[in-house]
Amino acid sequence: MRLDTMSQVSIEDTAPVGLVETDLLGGITRANQFLCNMLGISGLDELAGQPIQALLSPISRTFFETQLRHLLHLNGEFAEVALQLAGTACLDVLVSAKRHGSRMTFVIYPASARRNRERELAAARALTETKNKLLSQIETMASIGGWTIELPSMQATWSDAVFEIYNLPQGEPLDLGRALDAYPGQARHEILSRIERTLSTGEPFDYNCEFIAAGGKKLWVRTLAEIEYFAGKPARLIGVIQDVTAQRALQSELAATQALLQTAMNEMADGLAMFDQVGRLTVWNKRYTSLFPYVDAQSCYGQTLAEILSAGILKGEIAIPQDVTPADWVEDEVQRSASAEASELLLSSGRWVSKTTSALPDGGWVTLYADITEKKAAIEQLEGLANKDGLTGLANRRCFNERLDAAVETAERSHEPLSLLMIDVDHFKAYNDTYGHPAGDDVLRALATALQASCRGGVDLVARYGGEEFAVIIPGAAETVGRKTADRIVQSVRELDIPHLSSDKGRITVSIGVSTLERGSIGDPSGLLEIGDQALYAAKCAGRDTVRTAAYGSLMTLADSAPASQMMIW
Repeated sequence: MRLDTMSQVSIEDTAPVGLVETDLLGGITRANQFLCNMLGISGLDELAGQPIQALLSPISRTFFETQLRHLLHLNGEFAEVALQLAGTACLDVLVSAKRHGSRMTFVIYPASARRNRERELAAARALTETKNKLLSQIETMASIGGWTIELPSMQATWSDAVFEIYNLPQGEPLDLGRALDAYPGQARHEILSRIERTLSTGEPFDYNCEFIAAGGKKLWVRTLAEIEYFAGKPARLIGVIQDVTAQRALQSELAATQALLQTAMNEMADGLAMFDQVGRLTVWNKRYTSLFPYVDAQSCYGQTLAEILSAGILKGEIAIPQDVTPADWVEDEVQRSASAEASELLLSSGRWVSKTTSALPDGGWVTLYADITEKKAAIEQLEGLANKDGLTGLANRRCFNERLDAAVETAERSHEPLSLLMIDVDHFKAYNDTYGHPAGDDVLRALATALQASCRGGVDLVARYGGEEFAVIIPGAAETVGRKTADRIVQSVRELDIPHLSSDKGRITVSIGVSTLERGSIGDPSGLLEIGDQALYAAKCAGRDTVRTAAYGSLMTLADSAPASQMMIW
């Protein structure tokens, strides 16, 4: 404890030192409990009135009395005299004293505490030295230099790394003005403005700018600073300067690469969208927003795929199947994307968009969207050509077989009836022999038109079954409806009034067999065809230019496959 503060110490102070107050004769007037503890006595009463020499061992008393005379007659104080306390412990202590008018104050503390303190200070100095070395190494490796500017003198201090950044020898004079001169032009003005603003407002600053070191070496540096306060007042400006030239070059290269990538993305013919592991949109290109114009490029970042799809449905931009709810469709579409399953979207504009998804390692995915409207139209056209009869434009045999299979399956599932018309042109071979094949082709085309006019467009399927045979699939039609359609066709062909001298009718006529799968019946396409052929044969036997019908029995099973015993023909 410093002597100039002893007069301010309360005798009851609980610090780990012994405190004693005496009169000028050395008689103890006051003491604290810590001193009692060191002496091994129970209380302060045992010390009252005793001379302070009594506290010391005999070997220390003579020397102490000499110091006490100096205290009284010469300089009025002494510091850290090594003595030994009385008692069985003979504790080594350090004693300091000061005279205050008619009283004297003594501070007594164990010498071991001083040694421990010295060891602690030595360890702290060693640790500080190690930290300073480590900090210096870090500054060098990271190209970061530290500096301070004392206030208000503006005296600057620089770390070793600062000289390396300035390209100067260590210790070369570097005042604040020279240090600021390395910031060229506007950068110098800006750094000065920021320093002044920090000094006036107390707010720290962080500034990146060009920097010209000694020898004209051009760098890019980052300068940071803040005020350090002492006793509530600004004491110094402390900061760092970092050479970020390499980082800036890397950032510039990265920015150029990103710009190139963005340009390439925006030039893509396909839309691109990247979603993170929870389905949020993070990256997209211009083509994506052009395919989905309801997606706002300014606010779509972070929106989930479910939100984007839902918005498209609500705004009428995406058409979904009628047999599914919007919520279910969105959920299924998100699942298809997350599992990298391809799918197609129909937009309300009538355009089709294909969606191809690839999974990313982090659990997200990237999706490519392609406008396949023209491709799909071309495929449909090709499929149409593959499914159409080249002469009449009607569905061909291949298309008819596929549609009949589907119609039977639908009828059984929905418990709706289904009728099939098998149509044959009467005496057509004789017509070709009489009028020639080109005329026969004209007849087939005319009959195709008449058949289509007699059926429900978009519902019934009219097909050329082969040669001069036609067939009509009538979904949802019971036997009576099938019969009426057949009668209508027979009449419309008659009204064509195409001459046929080789026919006993004198004109082109047709015979029709109607087979019907009644409501709730179970049948198969081949059985329905077989019954239709038999009904057609019956119409031929009945003199042609007429209709005959046949139906499955209500109890017919798949195994029955339309035996003649369960068929009724009129």
